[in-house]
Order: sequence, then structure tokens, then C-alpha cells
Amino acid sequence: MVAMTLVSPALGATALKDYPTFLGNVGDFYVVVGNNAAASDVAGAIDVAANLAQLSFTTQTVTTGTSSATGTSDRKVVLPISSSGGQIAGTSGSSNQFPAELRNFYYSGLKDSKFQYRGTDHSFHEAVYPATSGSTLSVTHSLGSPINGTIKMRIDNNAFVYKYRFDDTISAADFNAASANSTTYTTPLKVTVAGKEFQIVAIADTTSFKALVGTVKTLSDGESVKVGDLTLKVVQSFSSTTAKIEVTDPSGNVVKSGINTGSTESVSYGGSTYNYKVLSSGATASGVAGYAQVVFGKGDIETTFDGSTTAVVSDWGSDWAIAGQWQTAGRVQNGDNITVTYNPQSLTDANRYYTSGGVFKGPGDYFELKYSGYYPGNFAKVTIEPVTGQTVYNSTAATGYSTSVNGGGSSLNGLKLSSGVSGTLVSGSTGYSEMYLLFNSSASATNFNNSYYWVAYKDSSTGRIVNLNVTKYPAYFTQGGATPGVINITDAQGLAVIQNAVAPVENITLSYGGPGATVTYTFGTTFSAKDLLNVTAGSTGIFNSSGTQTVVLSYQNRTTSSTSTSPELILGTNVGTADANDAKARVEGSSQDVSTQVGDLISDEGIIVYSVKSNAEGNKGVIGVPPETVYGLVKFGKETATASTSSTVNVVVPVTTLVAKLDSEITSADKAGKDLVLVGGPCKNSLVADLKTAGKFAYGCSDWPARNFAIIQVMDDGLGTGHQVVVVAGTRADDTRLASSVLQNYATKLSAVTGAKVEVSGAALASATVTPV
Repeated sequence: MVAMTLVSPALGATALKDYPTFLGNVGDFYVVVGNNAAASDVAGAIDVAANLAQLSFTTQTVTTGTSSATGTSDRKVVLPISSSGGQIAGTSGSSNQFPAELRNFYYSGLKDSKFQYRGTDHSFHEAVYPATSGSTLSVTHSLGSPINGTIKMRIDNNAFVYKYRFDDTISAADFNAASANSTTYTTPLKVTVAGKEFQIVAIADTTSFKALVGTVKTLSDGESVKVGDLTLKVVQSFSSTTAKIEVTDPSGNVVKSGINTGSTESVSYGGSTYNYKVLSSGATASGVAGYAQVVFGKGDIETTFDGSTTAVVSDWGSDWAIAGQWQTAGRVQNGDNITVTYNPQSLTDANRYYTSGGVFKGPGDYFELKYSGYYPGNFAKVTIEPVTGQTVYNSTAATGYSTSVNGGGSSLNGLKLSSGVSGTLVSGSTGYSEMYLLFNSSASATNFNNSYYWVAYKDSSTGRIVNLNVTKYPAYFTQGGATPGVINITDAQGLAVIQNAVAPVENITLSYGGPGATVTYTFGTTFSAKDLLNVTAGSTGIFNSSGTQTVVLSYQNRTTSSTSTSPELILGTNVGTADANDAKARVEGSSQDVSTQVGDLISDEGIIVYSVKSNAEGNKGVIGVPPETVYGLVKFGKETATASTSSTVNVVVPVTTLVAKLDSEITSADKAGKDLVLVGGPCKNSLVADLKTAGKFAYGCSDWPARNFAIIQVMDDGLGTGHQVVVVAGTRADDTRLASSVLQNYATKLSAVTGAKVEVSGAALASATVTPV
């Protein structure tokens, strides 16, 4: 009888939600109807049999295109403001962090499945546990080498622990004192850990296990197995763990030959070391050929994995330490684990930090953590540079404007702020591309009182620099003292505080996208050292090193007013030179000089300072203003390249064997060796009546309830030990037919039924009531 596979992820279940998986293969079961069945009973049996038959298939390997497992999308990890960085994973449930346990839900390549040991299925699942504290697994942007202020991903020792967790107990196995030729050697526990097979033969204590990691084969005398470039042949077997072994190269030349008695022997070939030994054997006797079970491999063939520096496999390298977590030595119980921990013995900055696009790979590349860079990727560039000889007008009108002392001025020196993103420089409800802070004169450091300054914007229609407040502000500076004169332009009140005097100045706001943007940045909120520009007023003009008085402009994210997390950009007193304190930044909570940095810098507030050194030498500062909070982007899972891969498809196979029988055709052998689907009540199907007599079914023909309904019930050991019986029985033939339709539509009608029995009632399938009992 040809067996065809049913869609069956599990066997031996008694829950109706698992129908028809417990029926095994076509040929392992019959659909049975009574010899004197009513027409509706027969029709119901046909429905059930036809449904089971259409699920029959064989698997066929085909070549397909890209194959990839799904993982998480990019997670936005908070920008770090401390030396420990921004944690990639956490226990607080933050939506921006990965959880402390990553399972199949987060990456489909992690298994939640079954393995088989000595004919019995057992459940397991895989999980990855990322570090959730310290800087072990983080995004960081400290200024030290090799980060240099750019956000990078940091991965240190113990950043990841992979676990293969046993979800039930292997009750009969004893792995306590395994040795060659013992049960666990001849039938080792085979589990696939992170894609690599381990054959466990011993669990000596609660933190380790011994496994065969080579190729294990049982060979008759004269048979061979090939690993790498070498072939091992069993020449002659003897009793216990003894056999004559011959190892040959690709040309057939013997490179080693001799009697192996169960101890590991080595062969060097092609720069690699091959190992082998006999696990069990039997001599030729009574016409039965001798055999030897051998383990043969390139590199290690048997290893005790205890988490030490040597508890590794060559396929994964020395960075991954393997160990066991067992509740009891010698046993495998529900909740036990095989662990694989990232624990490199030598970790340098070169392989500790990952730049944008960098990928950290798990053991055997079983999973990956990719750093995609920072978010958002678009910034409004704002350039701050000195200007001279500027003219400010008091109006944007075509006529009637003035450069008079009341509102305008000429030959002014100061600072120009410009942005490539229109509207970034905001005044009230209007966004501009250029803004100016200008002074009306150059004077010595001791004679700078009564100088004037303007806050002005360039009008796009006329191209004029316009003082929108139509007034100029006197600036009073401390003369000859150690304290510089300070212009502090505020965030809230719109006031400029000048040392020893207060005058009204509008708020200076930077906002990507112009007025109304969700995140804005402003110059200053307090008197502090949060310098954006250090402008020296001297006898020969702005940025003159001979002056001693300064005008300080502060810069800060308006949503975070703490002075300890403010970025700083300073242009020093030496024109065209990268001074020691030209550029400073608040990075991970501390202020550091970064004037010598060649590349870009990201501060704690998400502001980019572009090309620090070259811009300072060009006597300007260039910053990037983000449209929203800046994050590092991290993705867990694995991305696979496009490639041709082999996969399987289901090919329907016509049913040519018996699927249905009459109750009178069922033999004792059928009852003992087949699963049965019995259609019809005890009055029409004698096997249902037999179940009532045996006390396994509630009703017989004489005591069937006087109401219109049907029963669907699955029972273990119904008519034969180790086999299931499904009963589909109703008061009337039409009730049985309805229940058969429910069974036929098991995917929608029974998928949530965790019990073994339901009652079905109603007039049609669409309105049928299915009640667990």
C-alpha cells in the first residue's frame, strides 16, 4: 500500500484543533460507514474521505529565486548622552529598544519546533538574549578613537547569548556516564544549535556537555565515508569498539591504516588535521556482516563544551563559547539550555565598533545585527561666518526705506547665518534663508561702549538685508575687565541680555521646515558657557586676536535646557587657523575639544558639526539642524542576498488505495493497526456501538438523547492501542451529514478547539453551532 503524506505538523494529538494531523499517512487510516448506513451518512463519509484524499501529496525539490528570513525593521535607538551610550536592548518595554529576549516573532530564522530522540518528538525553541545594561550593546558617539563623534554601534563581550531551550523532558535518557559503545554513543541526542548539529553523548555536570561534532556513520565492512579531501573505510570490524580503519587521499593513496580501539586518532593532510575513532562495532557472525559506527571529521570530532575558551567549534571560530545549563547532571529536562555566548578573547576597537552599514554576525552567521546609520538622514545646513561692509535697511518697501540711524546702517561688520534649506532661520511666523548679527563699528577693546548691533534678515523679493524691528540696539561692554560682554538671545521672552543692560531683541530660531515645525532649536536660554560663536571685537574688526572683549552667542535645543548636555561650536581668535578651542561639543554628557577632528560630529542634541577642522581653518562654522530627534538605527535578523536556492513544493498524488470501508469490512488487524474515522451513530455503525460497549463513547442506540444534534469526538486507543478513532455521529442522518461538513471544514470550524469533543447543531454549515463539551 503506497503511503502519501498528509499535512501533519504533529502526531498522536487528541485535540480536535490538530485534525487531521493525528491520522498519519494515507494507508494508515480508514473512513468507516455502517453497512446499512443512510444516504446522508454515506454522503458525509464521502465528504470526509474526499477532503482527506485531496490533502495527499509528495514533496518535490525545485530551484527557486531569493530566499530570506524576516527580521525586525530598523529600531530607532535613542541618541546617547552618557558614557554608557544609548542601549540597543532593554527591560523597560521601550518601543525603541529591542526586548531582553528575541524569539521567532522578531526573526523567523529562530526556530520554535520539534526534534526527535529515539522515536519520540520533543519540543524546543531558540532565543537570543541581548545585553541590556552598560555599554556592552549600544549606540555611542564619544570623541575618543575610533568613534570621533559620529554615532556608531558598539558590541562588547557578552553582548549576545544564544540559547537552545528544551521545552519538555527526555524522561528515559541517561547521559550521566557515557562512554564508547554505551547507549548515548550509539544513539546520541542530535540537536541543531544555531544551524549546526551537535550529537550529545554525555552531561557530566550542570554546566557542560560532551558532544560529537564530526560526521557519525555506521558502516559495514568495506564501506566508507568521505569528509573534506579524505575517505575513511572500515576494512574489518571486531567486537566492542575495535575495527581496522583505512584513510585514503583523493587519489586513493593510503595515508593511514591500522586498528582503532575507540581512541581518537589523527591524520594530517593538506594543512588540516582530520580525526576519527570507532564508537561501537560488531564482528561478522552467523552470516551477518560486521559493522563499525565511526565518527570522522576535519578538526574536532568530540568536545566537552563548558563555556571555557576552548569550548568552541571551528565553524564558528573562537569568539563563541558553548556551554550547558542543566538542572540535573545526566538529564535533559524542560527548561534546560545549550548556550552560545559572544566572548572573544581579544577585542580591539577595530572590531568593537560598527559604522553605518556595519553588520555583526552571530555564530555561523545564524543571525545578524545591522547598524543602518542614524535617523533622520536629512539635515538643514546652517553656515555661520564673518562678514564686513554690510548695509541694513529699515523696510522691505520698494521706496521709502532708509539706512538712517533709526533703523538702518551701512559699512556694518558681524556674522552671517545662511541655510541651504529655505525657511530654516525663523523670525516670528516667517522663515528666511539668511540672517545677520551686525555691528556699526570697529573699536578697541577698551573703547567699545555705545556701539550698535542689528538683528536682520534678507528679504527674498528685494535681496535687501532688513532690520525688522526698525531700531538698532546699543551694546554696553565691560571695559578692561575679565568678564566679556555677553549677548544672550533667549528662548522664551524674546529678550537679548547684554552685560549690564537689557534691551529687546527678537528670538533667533533655527527650525528645519520653517515656522510650525515640531522640533526647533534656538540661540541660548541662560548665561552659560554654551558657546556657539566666540566673536572678538578688536581695533581692526571682528575676529581680531588683539581684542580682549567678546560677544558670546549661545546655542541650545529649546526642549532640553540643561547646560550639561548643550553642544558648543566656537570660532577662536586666530583667523583662518584651527585653534585649540575652536570647536567644542557636549558628547555623552561632557564638553570636549574637537577642533582637530577632520570629519563630522554629532552632539548630544543631535546637531551635526560638519568638517570641524577644515571649516575652522576657513574661519566659519557649519552645523546641521535635524527635522526631529536624532536616533541610531539598528535591525535584528538576517538579510540574504539574491541567489538560486533549492526548496520543496507539494505535488498532489492521486489516491489509488482504499480510504473508505464499511464497518463489516473492518478486521481485527484493522482495529489494532489503523486510525479510524467512524461516520454514523451507534444504530447505523457497529464500531460506534462497540465503543459504547467498551465505555469509550457516551451513547448507544437505545440511550441516544432525544434532540437533534451530532457529536465529533477523537479518542486515543479507541479500538487499538496507539491508534486514534474519530467518531462523527448524529441523531438523524442529516445531523451526521452536518457534522461531517464541519469536520471537512476543520480549518475554520475546529482550529480553536483544544479539547477532544464537540457537539454540532443547526440546519446548515454556515449557521452551525459548534460547542466544546
